[in-house]
Amino acid sequence: MSSSMIVPVIDVQANNFKELWAAMVIAIKTSSFIAIDTELSGLGSRKALLAESIEDRYKAICHSARTRSILSLGFACYKKLDNKADSTYLVQVYNLTLLCSEEYIIEPQSVQFLVQHGFDFNKQYAEGIPYSKGNDKGGDAHGVNLRSLFVELLRANKPLVVHNGLIDMVFPYQCFYAHLPERLGTFIADLSQMFPSGIYDTKYATDKLENSKAIAGGGNGSHVFIEFCKYTGSMQSYIDYRLCLDNQNQDGALNICVQFSAYGWCPNGSQCPVSHDTDFIIQHDEKTREDKRKKRKRKNKKKASQGNGQTCIIKKKTSQNVSHH
Repeated sequence: MSSSMIVPVIDVQANNFKELWAAMVIAIKTSSFIAIDTELSGLGSRKALLAESIEDRYKAICHSARTRSILSLGFACYKKLDNKADSTYLVQVYNLTLLCSEEYIIEPQSVQFLVQHGFDFNKQYAEGIPYSKGNDKGGDAHGVNLRSLFVELLRANKPLVVHNGLIDMVFPYQCFYAHLPERLGTFIADLSQMFPSGIYDTKYATDKLENSKAIAGGGNGSHVFIEFCKYTGSMQSYIDYRLCLDNQNQDGALNICVQFSAYGWCPNGSQCPVSHDTDFIIQHDEKTREDKRKKRKRKNKKKASQGNGQTCIIKKKTSQNVSHH
């Protein structure tokens, strides 16, 4: 795996949304799977989001989705290339700048995070693609709009990939689909019908890490490679080439960002002194679980050994007492 990667990202705003519509729909329909991510105006009470009950957590996220908004939506379409000997995917990445047509709460902490990562609020308010939250408010269901694009995503029936994805599923549901149901069970049932090919959360996946190890070790295991589209002509003006760093030189196993690991975001953004690298976070979580498992095993073994020792002492004392009499 290379130490860095240049990723071409197609920036989509209100002024080129219709022009890029056909390309986005084709990318969605011809993909093998799709990954999505959202940038939000806020998340609300962090304490409520960490409620012990998952039902209470869902209610807290619903409240945030109803009172905050999605500022940008990113999605990457991965298409398996059958003409390649290895498992190679052609990737197209789109970043949509959005502007909610209704009032919504903006949290300073979220704004700071986004600005540190290059988000342009001037561009958002000048060129953001408009949308209204909740149920369709009489718009053209077959028009070129965000709600129709979300419907195309549903119709495509592709596996969906997210990271720490409950929030990334609740917000689009409220913003592009319909009012959120009150109960978590209803929401989960809806997601099952909306995405029958499955939703996969990389927070709980280790295949990416194993793939990196296989490539680095030069083994005979299966590898996954990605390629990006080569854009020419007028498309060049919409491309933002972004450097994606792979922090292999950082001691991520010891210095990961706990906030980013738990929630998928960090208020310190690019100024955070510890690692946001997903590989290191997964590796750290694996090591922590393995260490706990070994510790429990040693503890149980020690208890068993102590128990056997006590039994031997009791038997010895009993034997001594019988001999004495």
